[in-house]
Parts: sequence; structure tokens; C-alpha cells
Amino acid sequence: MGHRPSPGHVPPAHVPRDVELLGVVLVVETPATTFLQLVGGLGPLVAAAVTARIAGDFRPWAAQLTRWRVPARWWVYAAVLPTGIVALVVALQVLAGGGLDPTRLPPVGTVVAIAVSTFLRGGLEEPGWRGMALPLLQKRLNATVASVVLGVVWTTWHLPLFVTAGSSQAGSSLLVYGLGVLPSRSF
Repeated sequence: MGHRPSPGHVPPAHVPRDVELLGVVLVVETPATTFLQLVGGLGPLVAAAVTARIAGDFRPWAAQLTRWRVPARWWVYAAVLPTGIVALVVALQVLAGGGLDPTRLPPVGTVVAIAVSTFLRGGLEEPGWRGMALPLLQKRLNATVASVVLGVVWTTWHLPLFVTAGSSQAGSSLLVYGLGVLPSRSF
């Protein structure tokens, strides 16, 4: 093993985020700003890969991305829990006074758009957040504190999207959004 980076060692993540901020400055939903959001969403993944490479842990970290053979109950858990959490977060968002406009997408395209967006804009972040940052934090902190710390970092990372008109987080509650990291406590 080589150099052991600290949980705060994420400089490679900031490059795509800074590029995404250019899209925030434009404050226009265009293919270019959508592309910048995608690039920003790759920041945690790229940072985790670079950090794992520097630490000499790249192969074990990358191997977890293809570990698919788990008991059936974990597949059910993986399918049901996020759906329940999304439903809870949407309900809390509405109760907190945030906007919910299901008419923004055509009904037929809604499910496809959400699936694609979840994978491309958010799903690619997870190997960085929960696959690298959370385990590093849990080496020093208990699971609850590590999840709260990660929630603050995660929410801060997404802060530009809260002020970008037309983004998925525009008009959302920061607190409710930050609660989305708490399921990591259960792993």
C-alpha cells in the first residue's frame, strides 16, 4: 500500500465541480449546461478512482463496483429501500414548502428520464461517496457520525444545483436533501 489519503482528500473532485459552476453562471438549461452537470456528477467517481490509485488500493476499490453476487434479500433491499426513501423525501419536500411539479416532463418520458438521470447524474457519484468517502470516514468515526459528515459534504457538493434554475435540486430543501445520505448508516 502506498500513501493513505485522508477522507478530505478530494481535490480531483473539484475540477469537474468548477467546470459545472460555469453552467450555474449561465443559469440556462441547455445541452451545454446539462453536459456540465454530468461532468460535475463524475467528480466523486473520478476523485475516488484517483485517490484509490494513489493509495495503491485501486483494484479492491474497483472490484466492489462489479460485485453482483449477493443474497436475494439484498437485491430486494436495494430495490425497495431507495424507492421508499424517494417517496419519503418527496413527501418531506412538499411538507417543507418545496415545489413539486410533475408536469415538467411528459408522462411517457418521466420514468425513462428519471432512470437515466439517476444513473448518469447521480449513480455515477456513488462509488465516490459510499464506495470511497464513507468507508474512509468510518475508519475514524462511527457509522452515524460518518453518515452525517458525508451528508454535509454531499449536500455542499450539490449546492450549485440548488441555485441553478431548472436543475433537479432547484427549489428543494437543503435539509431534506441532506437526509438522503442517512441510508448509508444502514450499511
